[in-house]
Amino acid sequence: FSPPRPSRRRSPARVAVRFRPRSPSSLKSPLQNKTGLTFFLNGQALPAVVTKIIDAHAIEGRSQQFSRIVIRLPRVNAIAKQ
Repeated sequence: FSPPRPSRRRSPARVAVRFRPRSPSSLKSPLQNKTGLTFFLNGQALPAVVTKIIDAHAIEGRSQQFSRIVIRLPRVNAIAKQ
């Protein structure tokens, strides 16, 4: 009898930490279509509409609560499309 092999599947927490958007160009479609996205930052959900791509590391958005939000992409754990 041999012991079971450890699973090679990553836990969801480890996957979320390694998430990085491919590039700001992947956010151009929501920018042009004015579709909403939900950004997950340190366990908090931030729904927003992308209004401007500042550079490769930051975007500008708006929500119902705030007229201007600057989001640093390296801090984002995940993005969901609404």
